Amino acid sequence: NATFNITTNRGISVTSSNVAFKNITFNYTPTVIGVGTDFILSEAGGSGGGGCINVPLNSSASINLKDIVIENCTFNCSVDNTHRRPFISINLSKNQTIDGLVVRNCKFNDTYESGASAAIAIVNDNGGSSSNAAILANSIIENNICNSTQGIYITSGMSAGSVFSIPGLSCVITIIRNNIVGSIGYTISSYSVRSTSRCSFGYNL
Repeated sequence: NATFNITTNRGISVTSSNVAFKNITFNYTPTVIGVGTDFILSEAGGSGGGGCINVPLNSSASINLKDIVIENCTFNCSVDNTHRRPFISINLSKNQTIDGLVVRNCKFNDTYESGASAAIAIVNDNGGSSSNAAILANSIIENNICNSTQGIYITSGMSAGSVFSIPGLSCVITIIRNNIVGSIGYTISSYSVRSTSRCSFGYNL
């Protein structure tokens, strides 16, 4: 067991495959920057965003990461504010893939009003010039417990006029189950046809 005390908005950045966090307590007390009510998208991605554990893929490059496991961990936040960065934040752009994400048996605890923020946010910013969607593949989020109304969100940023832009974020063989959370929200796409190293498909779910 280990304890990490994180005081920056962007805590631990995961930039390579085959990374595992197990049996760790994260005490997350970031500097909170007010960005209105959009604490899922604006605070998860971009230079001003981040998260306790952050996978910052948003760029114009084609990047694929595999096998990121977060298991039996506890996340605590005692920031006295209505906003905080997500405890687990994954930022994607077009033509990027997270393959084999596992978030299992974790606890997410907020002491103050930040309990309405995201426990887990997987966000596609639709950046880059590719016509291929970002992909979350072969992943599972299960048996996690929140102490308030924290949520799990899988979504994309919107263009001008509050319209979701293609190609969006596609999910393939991804399961979210048996979580005790305030809400689970998703906006996903079936726009792109691609194959990952583990499965080939003619359409996205």
